[in-house]
Amino acid sequence: MLSRRFGLRRWKQVLQNYHVGAMTSIVYNDGFASTGKELDGPTSVSGGEVWRLCKAGRLREAIQLLGIIKQRGLLVNSNTYGCVIEHCAKARRFEDGKMVHKQLDELGVEIDIYLGNSLINFYSKFEDVASAEQVFRRMTLRDVVTWSSMIAAYAGNNHPAKAFDTFERMTDANIEPNRITFLSILKACNNYSILEKGRKIHTIVKAMGMETDVAVATALITMYSKCGEISVACEVFHKMTERNVVSWTAIIQANAQHRKLNEAFELYEQMLQAGISPNAVTFVSLLNSCNTPEALNRGRRIHSHISERGLETDMIVANALITMYCKCNSVQEAREIFDRMSKRDVISWSAMIAGYAQSGYKDKESIDEVFQLLERMRREGVFPNKVTFMSILRACTAHGALEQGRQIHAELSKVGFELDRSLQTAIFNMYAKCGSIYEAEQVFSKMANKNVVAWTSFLSMYIKCGDLSSAEKVFSEMPTRNVVSWNLMIAGYAQNGDIVKVFELLSSMKAEGFQPDRVTVITILEACGALAGLERGKLVHAEAVKLGLESDTVVATSLIGMYSKCGQVAEARTVFDKMSNRDTVAWNAMLAGRAGLVQEGREIFRMMQEDFKMTPRKQHYGCMVDLLGRAGRLQEAEEFIQSMPCEPDISVWHALLGACKSHNNVQLAERAAHHILELEPSYASVYITLSNIYAQAGRWDDSTKVRRVMDDRGLKKDRGESSIEIDGRIHTFVAEDCAHPEIDAIHAELETLTKEMKEAGYTPDMRFVLHDVDDVQKEKALCHHSEKLAIAYGLLKTPSGTPIRIMKNLRVCGDCHTATKFISKIRKREIVARDANRFHYFNNGTCSCGDFCEMQLDIARSIV
Repeated sequence: MLSRRFGLRRWKQVLQNYHVGAMTSIVYNDGFASTGKELDGPTSVSGGEVWRLCKAGRLREAIQLLGIIKQRGLLVNSNTYGCVIEHCAKARRFEDGKMVHKQLDELGVEIDIYLGNSLINFYSKFEDVASAEQVFRRMTLRDVVTWSSMIAAYAGNNHPAKAFDTFERMTDANIEPNRITFLSILKACNNYSILEKGRKIHTIVKAMGMETDVAVATALITMYSKCGEISVACEVFHKMTERNVVSWTAIIQANAQHRKLNEAFELYEQMLQAGISPNAVTFVSLLNSCNTPEALNRGRRIHSHISERGLETDMIVANALITMYCKCNSVQEAREIFDRMSKRDVISWSAMIAGYAQSGYKDKESIDEVFQLLERMRREGVFPNKVTFMSILRACTAHGALEQGRQIHAELSKVGFELDRSLQTAIFNMYAKCGSIYEAEQVFSKMANKNVVAWTSFLSMYIKCGDLSSAEKVFSEMPTRNVVSWNLMIAGYAQNGDIVKVFELLSSMKAEGFQPDRVTVITILEACGALAGLERGKLVHAEAVKLGLESDTVVATSLIGMYSKCGQVAEARTVFDKMSNRDTVAWNAMLAGRAGLVQEGREIFRMMQEDFKMTPRKQHYGCMVDLLGRAGRLQEAEEFIQSMPCEPDISVWHALLGACKSHNNVQLAERAAHHILELEPSYASVYITLSNIYAQAGRWDDSTKVRRVMDDRGLKKDRGESSIEIDGRIHTFVAEDCAHPEIDAIHAELETLTKEMKEAGYTPDMRFVLHDVDDVQKEKALCHHSEKLAIAYGLLKTPSGTPIRIMKNLRVCGDCHTATKFISKIRKREIVARDANRFHYFNNGTCSCGDFCEMQLDIARSIV
């Protein structure tokens, strides 16, 4: 402080010495020349003291001294003003720089080349392009630096057209561009729309022999990469005779950004072999490309190189490491780096919070970690920014944390972030996903600029809630629709079983000029499979072929599933055989569709492992258990489970339990149920199945005990429903249904059928009435099972000889299975029944499942 006061006294002393009786002196920097004229005092003073204060980092004092000089009616030369302006730019002191500019304007100081260049660069740094333009226009003399500075101002502030216009005016003025000019103009070439202009600049660079300049060549690489011409960028790189860390990093970054990850890492290895040591930017570029779980090992290797070079303490590198580990679903490794950081910025905190928020990390503790980090962040004096709040809202959305989401909403309202469009969308999504429809509607109504994404999210909320009437209203009000919104509406009606509406929407979608995509096709195929809608499924298959989607692995797998569920195994196999790339899901779909064909199932299972070197997953083992159980090989199925190389999950044991029910093996059923309940004690269907097995065996007390345990634990049984599509409308029935408008005709048809079946040898299987009542009541209950009601309605409403397709949400019961075989023979109808586990194709008294569900094989023999 003392030295600063001394400096101020010195300024005053210097100025007082010029007060009176001196010669007029025009001083240039530290020297001065006499005019020989006697006046009251000098009109210009030395700027040396101002220069020295600037170089000493005492910018504010330098500006104060300029003010005192102005008050005395004195001048300093333009170079002094230029020096102060340059230091204002370096120190990020915009208001001070503007004040100095205003002062020199008031004094009428001429803007020469040095001062003008300093002012242009100053305004460019603060994105004030308009002021830079004014300075440029006022300059009567301009050199290559002036032109390059103005080009840089335009390029750096997203005015590419003006940058190119200025470059052309420069060449028209016969000013030859230099290295800095090219670096500036190439920066303006940042997208494909102006690629041709970038190519013209490249031609000029070649003509001037500057393509070998390391910095210019690197700028060309970056330019071509941003314009999407990665191959040309690589050509430029390979022509370079000299490369430095910046040029290597530019080409690595270019490949990484264009998803050429193998090439990026190969270049990185070549860089190391060339003896070039990577810098922080190199590492960050590579880390940013490691953003999937499959890239985790690559990311770890880069991490080891970072540690070897001591760069883990670099905050930017550490932040990139945290982001990489989080995106690769290794949140714990990200947290270890985060905890080791001695200093953290808002990016560090936001990245770590995002890691806990992402969908791949859904432990119950993660939402607590998010809010603990938020609290620590505030305690350490770092205020959350927009990115932080977005991540926190995503965490609340992923974990259904409605109360915490409300707290964040309230905080955003206080700090004024609530009006941000992306945050509004995030708040809306949080309320919608957490099931708070009213609050979601309130947020949506306040959104000033609702884009198609917001509208689509609003639509999705109603679809997921099953509120199709509200969804229809939103869909009709949408100012702009996209393929996603059409797919949402199609999915909504598909889930609701309204296949007619699904195809109406598909037709309207195409009529409005939207082409169905793979999501559209997959959604409709799943609906056709679930509803046994074979004919409509074939139409979608034709659509997929027309769109060139038949070779898509996921679409092909959906086709296999649809054909299998509709009982068309041959068609499913044809699709499967055409697939060039079969993943485990495709194999599983084909394996699941080959009902009862144990030997063929074994062969597919073998082919997976030996011919295609694919490791079976638990669902594949479940399919094999299902195949063996369906064939009655229960002991073999249990031994197969015991030989599994991995721990069997619920699906495997559930397949065995279903087989035990079909083959009335009580002891094995008890063991299978025990294993399932160890894994999931609240699995309601296990209690139901075990109770039914006891009832079938006549062990009514045990059946009642199981039901009582289920009631005590508050577990509910799903209601059995069977449905059939007639003239595009889905008709759904439940056992002993009386609600259907044509129920009397259906009951009459069933009575006729029952008489015909009994004449053919059918005997009702009373074991499938799971209530302890007399035989008359049992037979009546059996006659009115939902499957029989749906089939009877199909017989009434479809032409003679046409196939009947029904769907049941639970397993088909053994008596209904037997009855359906009789009906298929008596009425000469093909009947396809899809239940919760498989399809059944009935024809002329037989079923494709090999009588898996039937208890009394002697009944089957009597009708064949």
